[in-house]
Amino acid sequence: MKLKRSEALDYARVSERELCRLEEEGMVVPIRSWKTLWMVPYYEPSQIEVIQWLASCQRSVDHFFREERRQVIADRTVDHSR
Repeated sequence: MKLKRSEALDYARVSERELCRLEEEGMVVPIRSWKTLWMVPYYEPSQIEVIQWLASCQRSVDHFFREERRQVIADRTVDHSR
């Protein structure tokens, strides 16, 4: 299920102000920079579950981009050595 930011706020029962505060503290994915927010639709999560889920997504995204960057650097190194 894809949710827009406004829908995510309703779904998580977190106010815009509270979400901004959590983002500033680094506890929440800055979903403002994403077009949409993916949410697991199977149950009504509590506010803390949503925050934990968002934080785990941020870690996954960060890890993915770190790995991608590492691979690009490795590819460039191989290309230059030929």
